[in-house]
Amino acid sequence: ADMERMVERNGHAIAQIFAREALFQLTFQQKDRVALRTVIESFISGDMLYGQVVFDGEVVDEKNALEVPLPPEHLLPGLHTVRKWLPDGTPYLDIVQSFEGRTQVDPGLRPEQVDSYVRLGLAFGPQRAEIERALAGVVALALGAILVGALIVLVYYRRAWRPLEAIKDAMARFGSGQTHVRARVRSGDELELLARSVNEMAHAIEKKDEQVTQVHRELTRANRAKSDFLAAMSHDLKTPLHVISGYAQLLLEGDGGAPNQVQRAHLDTMLRASDRLLEFIERILSFSKIDAGQEPLKRGRMDAAGLTEDVVLALGSLAKRKGLALHLEVAERPALWADAAKLRQ
Repeated sequence: ADMERMVERNGHAIAQIFAREALFQLTFQQKDRVALRTVIESFISGDMLYGQVVFDGEVVDEKNALEVPLPPEHLLPGLHTVRKWLPDGTPYLDIVQSFEGRTQVDPGLRPEQVDSYVRLGLAFGPQRAEIERALAGVVALALGAILVGALIVLVYYRRAWRPLEAIKDAMARFGSGQTHVRARVRSGDELELLARSVNEMAHAIEKKDEQVTQVHRELTRANRAKSDFLAAMSHDLKTPLHVISGYAQLLLEGDGGAPNQVQRAHLDTMLRASDRLLEFIERILSFSKIDAGQEPLKRGRMDAAGLTEDVVLALGSLAKRKGLALHLEVAERPALWADAAKLRQ
């Protein structure tokens, strides 16, 4: 169907050109039949079945390969196309094109009186064969282009794509933890240089990873040594603090004589400070557990005002040495649910 429409469009174009040339010969050359015959011969080629020129209802000249009569017709202006068949069943087009511009040459002519035209008989067979040959050539060229393209792709795959796949696979395996994997490319071009650069980068990353692992081991040993040191230091500090706390308790109980009110207050402060220091040392021992995320909160109900009073009392001696006075006013005594030791710290 597409080929037939193409043939029909070509026939229309030929008929319009044929009509302009014939009209020129008939109107301006005063019906020069020799020139008109030349025009017909030039347009009626091997695939044209017939050609006819009708002027004012009279057949001026024609060339007919069918040897069948082509009587004049009374037609409306414009282009008329009728599909017909030869005796052997071959289809062809009967194309009639009126003389465009005839009304300008003869202003008194009415459209319904137009009986001047050219007629062509255009066979489908030769045109179709020509188009099929052209299509066969196009298909052959396309197949050749596809074959050449396939060869180019194959060569490109061997020279470029395969090395790129090797580099990509090596990088993927390296990223998954196989740090010993390297890209093996022997192409002798820029891809080999790229693979070499990737391998050098992987080697450098592997070395850095080994260094980081070594540093991690050293930090682990240092952290263990720190914990051991804190444990030993805390143990050595707890012993004299227990002695100080014990003697302060004895003095408060009247061993060596009953203390007066001022001495009792000082001894009570010393005892509290000693207890706080022992508690602080216990907290130092738990630092390693805190680092490991194993130190739980020991929450309970506590007196926030009492905690504040203890802190002010413990810092009273330090303030007194600097000539300062600490004064605490407690309006309310709210209860908290918290870890008292951590809050005091």
